[in-house]
Parts: sequence; C-alpha cells; structure tokens
Amino acid sequence: MGPTAVRELKDCLYRLYLEAGTPPLKSVVSAIEHDDSFPGSPSKATVHRIIGSEELAAGQEDVVSVAVLLARMAGADADEAGRRIKEMWVAARLAEPLGAPVKELDPFALEVHPAITVPGQKSLPALPLYVERAHDRELNGAVERASRGESVMVTLVGESSTGKTRTC
Repeated sequence: MGPTAVRELKDCLYRLYLEAGTPPLKSVVSAIEHDDSFPGSPSKATVHRIIGSEELAAGQEDVVSVAVLLARMAGADADEAGRRIKEMWVAARLAEPLGAPVKELDPFALEVHPAITVPGQKSLPALPLYVERAHDRELNGAVERASRGESVMVTLVGESSTGKTRTC
C-alpha cells in the first residue's frame, strides 16, 4: 500500500475489528442499517474493503460508521474512535502516493539506452518492445514479496546496454 497515512488508518480499523471480536461482516452491515445515528450505510463489499483490503474506501461516512460500530462493540469510546478515524481518513486521502506509475516515466530520462543501429540494416524504433526473460520473473517475485511488506534487496549486474535499467 503506499503512504503511511493509509497504512495507519487500515491498521487502526483492523485493530478495532479484532477488539470487537471479529464480527461477521453481515452483522456489521445489519447493525449499521438498523441504526439511524450512523452517517453512512456501507454494503457488505464496502465493509470488507474498509476492514480487510489494502485500498482506501471512498466514502468517509462509511468508514466512520464502521469504526464507530466496532468501537461500540469493543467497549471503547465510540465518539473518540469516530473523530480519530475521520482525521486519519482525511490524512490518507491527502497523502501523496509514493513514486509515479512506470507508464508515466520517460525511459530515456532514466538512462535507458536507445536501440543500437547497425549500418546497412533496418533501424529499430528508439525503444523496441521489451522481451521478458528468466531474470524478469525472478525480479517480479522479489517485487511481489516487497509489496507484501517483506524486506527485499535485488542487485542487477551486467555489462553496459544489456537491459538492467529497462528490466527494472
């Protein structure tokens, strides 16, 4: 997940869920539906996204409703939980994402070399299509592990123009 603010919000919500005794999502939805004091009315899928997924739910009212209900179920201060979650949700929405999507980057600004030219041969585009190789699958595995929170370091070694930067 990227920004720290999103991670902190998701951790806080999951902690509330655990403290509430991990109620079934269906019962969370039902309890919120039958109480007009809640600002939102999330579906079961939305409650799942709020509690158990990496993504930030779009509706602040739904997130606050789930947090307040879970705090009540856990015997915690529901008003304080609602205020805290609301502040954390705003911080998470305002958080700048880390990095930029690769598709938005200029490969030549990252020092990817243009395709070589051979006199008398048909020239290639400056950046031909990338052909996946065996080391790409290994690198993808390392990236997947890192995205799940595992500490991973990979070093690519090779001569100039062998595709190290492009692989990354």
